[in-house]
Amino acid sequence: MRKMSIGILVTLLLVLLSSGCYRTVSVKEVTPKGIESLAPDEALIFGRMRMIDNGKEKESYISTTEQLDIMLIRIEDEQALAVRRVKPDGTFLWQVPRGTYLLTRLRWWEFRGWFPIRPQIAFQVGPDAEAYYLGTLRIDADVERSALSVKIKRFAIVVADEYEQDVQLLTRELPSFQGRVEKALMVHDARIPAVTESEVNQSTIIGILRSLGFGLMTIH
Repeated sequence: MRKMSIGILVTLLLVLLSSGCYRTVSVKEVTPKGIESLAPDEALIFGRMRMIDNGKEKESYISTTEQLDIMLIRIEDEQALAVRRVKPDGTFLWQVPRGTYLLTRLRWWEFRGWFPIRPQIAFQVGPDAEAYYLGTLRIDADVERSALSVKIKRFAIVVADEYEQDVQLLTRELPSFQGRVEKALMVHDARIPAVTESEVNQSTIIGILRSLGFGLMTIH
């Protein structure tokens, strides 16, 4: 029963988010079968999540007993959000609308329970390239566990450039891809508010991101 509970809870969460007061932004996972189509206002993003749990790196990021999910908010829509899971090895390759994003939450699930991380991360999917490399987001977490609970005590965030290794994600999943690829590393900064989804304010966030060097795009 415990093994089944995580998947059921996540499914319910996704249903509630998609049917509640939030609009959703289309974030599609890209598979070896390719992409349906890439519209002018869309691009691919790829990278990796790496979680160090009490000094030990996770070996799998999705299984019957453990998984990591990610919540994204597109600033141009203020509260349009998407919840996605990474692949078992922590990598991701998604097709998304162009724009400026906050990664507002990481959530780690396991059979004892779950805990959220507010990573203070922003990134931009620009107007020119067909694919953007976001880098590796490394989370070093101190986690306290008991038989029936799990709690995060503290964590640290680092964004690393592992392009030479992870560009293979693109060539492996889409061997016929011939588009332009640009680096657009995720930005982690204490000035980015560690907000919940309901607390995202477009004008406040835009001001902060501009101070960090982001050029906000006009999206129609």
